[in-house]
Amino acid sequence: MVEGKQAPKRKSRAKPEAIEEQPIGTPREAPLAASAEATAEAGRGRVAKARPSNRRGTGTGPGTAARGERRRQLLTAAIKLFSERPYEDIFIADIADAAGVAHGLLFYYFKDKRGIYLEALKQVMSDLQEFQRPRPDELTTQERLRGTIRRHFDYLGRHHHTFIGLRGLDDPDVRRISESAHTAGVGLILQLFDLDPTPPPIVRAALRGWVGFLDEITLDWLAHDDVSLDDIVRITIEVLTAALSSVEDHHPGIAAVLAEMRSSPN
Repeated sequence: MVEGKQAPKRKSRAKPEAIEEQPIGTPREAPLAASAEATAEAGRGRVAKARPSNRRGTGTGPGTAARGERRRQLLTAAIKLFSERPYEDIFIADIADAAGVAHGLLFYYFKDKRGIYLEALKQVMSDLQEFQRPRPDELTTQERLRGTIRRHFDYLGRHHHTFIGLRGLDDPDVRRISESAHTAGVGLILQLFDLDPTPPPIVRAALRGWVGFLDEITLDWLAHDDVSLDDIVRITIEVLTAALSSVEDHHPGIAAVLAEMRSSPN
């Protein structure tokens, strides 16, 4: 170094930014909210397109309709399978394959097989209540009652194992669904006869007893299939008539209902 002269200063290089390691084949930046479909599709070996997050939206952003449709597909497939086969004979893969969606979506929407089974039970019971309702062409009380009872058996005949599971599984959530269905059944009969929706306790007890009978005769019919549906419907109506007759003194509207039923040619 020459005395009196200072060596030129070296320009310091900026330190390179630390690069976070990324698994091979993954994008550098993950989307704000990964969709369940993207996760499930990746599990099937396919690269799924990232979708905009709708977390702050109103549930109507891009992809919302598709997600709702996939959930409906899973539930529809589960209802069909649980109607045809016992609970223990169905696997998650069966439901996902029947729905035509990735297996991971079932876990995302319903957590596990029990979760989707409970949703299937709720949907079947809700559909049954709607299916049973009187039709516009059923003009008399007897016609409405007969049509309602027959539709009950028609519908559960197509959902054999679902109804048996509702009665057979020792599960507190299943029992709650069953209890809700029984309460709705009593309400449907009261509505059909245009009776007070909050009847005296003795009338409520008689109708709850009849709903229990309806469950048992339905189970017997599904299990054995050796009694004609016409006879099953007739017996069910006669038992309901007997139950109402036993409490007609406790409700002013029951006597009129029974008189109309007994005078009907049907």
